This record gives sequence, C-alpha cells and structure tokens, in this order.
Amino acid sequence: MSTPLVVTDTQARMRLPTLRTVMIAGLLGNVVVNTVLQALILQVLIPPLAIIMALTLVVAGVCATHWRWAAHLAVLWCVLSVVPGLEPYTYDLTHPAETGNFILTLLSLVLLLVTVVAGVAAMIYGDRQVAEGRAPRWLTGFLIGIATFVLGASLVAAIPPSDATAGVSAEALAQLPALVRRVRCPCFDTNRRAGPGALHTDHARHVYLLLPHPRSPGSRHGRQTDRRAVGVELRTWADAGRRLSV
Repeated sequence: MSTPLVVTDTQARMRLPTLRTVMIAGLLGNVVVNTVLQALILQVLIPPLAIIMALTLVVAGVCATHWRWAAHLAVLWCVLSVVPGLEPYTYDLTHPAETGNFILTLLSLVLLLVTVVAGVAAMIYGDRQVAEGRAPRWLTGFLIGIATFVLGASLVAAIPPSDATAGVSAEALAQLPALVRRVRCPCFDTNRRAGPGALHTDHARHVYLLLPHPRSPGSRHGRQTDRRAVGVELRTWADAGRRLSV
C-alpha cells in the first residue's frame, strides 16, 4: 500500500518547480540570442561575451539541480553579466534604426529580467511551490506582458524611418555644390562670391542656384538677362534636391 506513495513522493522531488524552469529557460534563451547576435548580425566572435555565455550555461546547469541557493546564484549572475556590456547595451537600445542589434539586445536583456523575477519569486516562495506543484498566479500574466512588450518594440523598430530628404539620397545631396552665405538678397549680376554652379543663400534662408548658361550674342543686356533667367530660388534643401533631381 505504501509503494504508490513512495513513487509519487519521488516524482515530486525529481520534478523541477515552475519558477526554476522559467529561470533555466531565461538563461538558455539568453545564450541562444547572444549566439545569433555574434553569428548572424555581428559576424564576429567576442571573447568576453563568449566567456559570459559559457558561465551562463554553467549557472543554468546549477539551476537544474535541487540546490537551495541556485535561485540566489542565478539572480546574482544575471546582474553581474550585464555590467561588462552596459555601454554596448545602452548604444543598441538607443539606436533602434539598427534593427537587428536593437531587437536581439532587447530580447537578451528581457530574458535576463525574466530570470531575475523568477529567481526572486523562487526565493520568496521557497520549497512551498515544490510541495504544491503549481506556479504563482501572476507568472502567466507577467510572461505575456513581457512578450507583448518585446513584440511591440520590435515592430516599431522595424518600421523604416521617414525620408527627410524627400526622395533624394544622401549621395546625391553630398554632390551638391558648396553653400555661399550672402549678406543681402542675391543678385546674380553683382557681388557674386562664387562662379556658376554655386549655391547662394540670404538672411531669409532662401537658397539660390546659379547655373551656367550661354549668353545670346545679339542681346544688349545679355550678361544680366541670362544670369537672372537661370537663377532658381530654392526654398529648402529638400526642395533643392527635388529640383536638381528632375
């Protein structure tokens, strides 16, 4: 009659608590994310990060045991492992335009956060969860909220930024002539500081482009007329890019 009770008690002791399982999943997920980051995005092996990944696997293995201090070790390790990469983590999180680095860095840190939360909860609940065999009620909602946050941030980062140059590439704008600031409104026949092909601006922030144009031989005022005819007022740099690309 006592045999089934002994088997049941042995299975309960061998089964890991839910919080301990979440901790192991968070640590292993962090290792996988950092592996993908180095292999596919950076395409280079970072020795300090590789050492941290190896130690993270060791901590995950310790959490798979029934050592009572495993949760404390996992929480402490998650905090310490972030310190060496604090600067690159900050850069990646503040530059969402680099989508790959941003998403993987965010996911890596979130997995560490999940491990810390599960570890702290395991410290609070202690061995009661092992005996009861159930997880805290808030754990499912917490994991769903974290997953939603990561998904939303990743989708926002994947949205391409608006083109501030109105369809003109940076290479095209870099080839534009130099800008010459004038004291008064540009007059194409006097006080010109640069030759044809230069951009001029006045205090009203108007930009003018003087293009070379052959003068009509029979015109009495060909010099003045031709220059005024080819002087084009460009209101903004983006407008300049649009007109020059036509």
